[in-house]
Amino acid sequence: MAQAIDQANVDSKADTITFDKAFFGDPAQPRTIDIAGTLEISSSLTIKGPGIDQLTINGGGVHRIFEITDGKADVISKVSISGLSMRDGNAGADNGGAVFNEETLTISNSVIAESEAKNGAGIYSFSSGNLTIKNTLITGNSAVDFGGGLAAVSSNGGKITLSGLTVTANEVTVSTGGGAYLGANNPTGASKVDVTNSTFADNVAAGSGGGLTFGNGAVEGTFSMKNSTVSGNQATIGGGLYLSNYLAAYRASFNLSNVTVSGNTADFSGGLRASGIGDDVLTITGGRLDNNVATKASGGGMTLLGAIDLVASRVSISGNSAETSGGGIAFISSGTASISSSQLMGNEAAQAGGAISINTGTTFTLASSTISGNTAGGDGGGIALEADTDLILRKSTIAGNSAGGQGGAIFADNGSLLLDGSSVSANASDKSGGALSLGPGVSATLKGGAFTGNHAVDNGGALFANGLDALSITGTRFGSNRAEADGGAVWMDNSDDTIIAKAVFVANQARIGGALSATGLSDPFLITGARFSSNLATDSGGGAYITNSSATTISKSTFTANAATGIIGGGVALGGLGEKLIQGSTFTQNTSSSRGGGIAAFDGLLRIEGGQITANAAAVSGGGIRSIVPLTITGAKVSGNSAPVDPNIEAP
Repeated sequence: MAQAIDQANVDSKADTITFDKAFFGDPAQPRTIDIAGTLEISSSLTIKGPGIDQLTINGGGVHRIFEITDGKADVISKVSISGLSMRDGNAGADNGGAVFNEETLTISNSVIAESEAKNGAGIYSFSSGNLTIKNTLITGNSAVDFGGGLAAVSSNGGKITLSGLTVTANEVTVSTGGGAYLGANNPTGASKVDVTNSTFADNVAAGSGGGLTFGNGAVEGTFSMKNSTVSGNQATIGGGLYLSNYLAAYRASFNLSNVTVSGNTADFSGGLRASGIGDDVLTITGGRLDNNVATKASGGGMTLLGAIDLVASRVSISGNSAETSGGGIAFISSGTASISSSQLMGNEAAQAGGAISINTGTTFTLASSTISGNTAGGDGGGIALEADTDLILRKSTIAGNSAGGQGGAIFADNGSLLLDGSSVSANASDKSGGALSLGPGVSATLKGGAFTGNHAVDNGGALFANGLDALSITGTRFGSNRAEADGGAVWMDNSDDTIIAKAVFVANQARIGGALSATGLSDPFLITGARFSSNLATDSGGGAYITNSSATTISKSTFTANAATGIIGGGVALGGLGEKLIQGSTFTQNTSSSRGGGIAAFDGLLRIEGGQITANAAAVSGGGIRSIVPLTITGAKVSGNSAPVDPNIEAP
């Protein structure tokens, strides 16, 4: 074989080497060629082997098998190799144990196995020509630094195309790319790497990218992976995939389409890590990230950091876990994120953000997606927002998440939240905020949607709002939420600019404020067009308990069949120094086991204008109204209420 290659090298035309089928074609008698030295190819050549089960080229653990270079900077030779097994190549401290390439190379229907080198133990290619590898097995190779199975860099406009590959059981003992290291190197233009219908499995990197690493060093570098699987790989960082852009002046596009990233393990970023510097973007369309593990830090499924945008649609992110935060996704990027029509289910974080943790200021949007069954040992069973970020959720479902800390579904202590037309149900917190826990400095808007069956061990069965800059709730339904302490649906304290409009509160339960507990609000507080029905407080304020230093207005709202089984205010209990105005509202069939079946006021001033207060009941006194503060009633109907003493109005 060496003689045939030498003859082809001195021939100026492109040659083809084939093998005699009479000698190499017997399936029962496979052949091996043990080379005595590296097979050097220096001109265009096609080698058509008889098949991987018929012929093995063996380097004996001593020699590199193929070295492909014509030594001419201005000429790119074209070489094609097919139908061969290449095994036991060794480049020592050099690159390319089985194959070293600097030209345009196509390898197909071959096996490259059990070879060793510094970089690219199976194949090393650094070329401005194109590298194409098809329907090939790369297995059992070991490199020191880059690319256990394959290290390939497209230089100055060259393209790398990989299809139908199986890259398995390769390793890198020091650095990156256990299965493969792929790079783009073009300081003046574009460079592309395409991977399709391939599998990267059970590879190991001591550093990063257990399955595959891509590094961009091109002005416009594009990495695309389609219909492929990355599974069972291990690394310190990025167990499955490690995608990175090197320079701020360059732009990287990472595209994953119908890719499965599954069962990978790393200390940091179990499934995937993508890092950017400037105008970089990771696009994920379809596919899955599941059952990946970050054993020491964040990002069980994936981590994004630096400055990189995320655009994901129709993706399933499930069963991943992280030792710290972000069981599904750890977002530590100043770029933006948009996730649509996707599922984040059954992920787990030992600390914060069972599904997603967000740790940098950005805009993070989820639309038409499901976040369910995720758990966090700390805050944010579904999502933990721990930076000045705008979090937007539209037409999504957030269900069955749980937190050992606050916020069974979502925890935010900074930034803003818009929850639009979404269903939030059956979430639980071991502290406050069965569904949402929002802290000082947050501005929150809830539009439409529903909160159903959420539970908090402490305050705020659905929503815990402490020290918010602004809170607006419009057209949202709160049903069957429960807090063991106060605010069966909503608990708020010391928050500014607060309005509840056209919201519905049904069958919520707490100790104080069966549906709503609002205390310490410094700005005027408005409830308008709302409906409170069949809520229960075991102490006071069956429908709502409101004690503010600011003015409170309840306008055009209805309180029906709410109950306080402890002390006061079957419909509403009102306190605080600010004036209380009830305007054009209806209180009916509310009950108190003590005083104030419909309304109880115990601090400030109370004015009632219009509306009706009828058919309420109290076990002791003030069946309709019990007020121990100055009371003014104008144009309101107060009749048909019941109590042993002062059945309609008890007032000074």
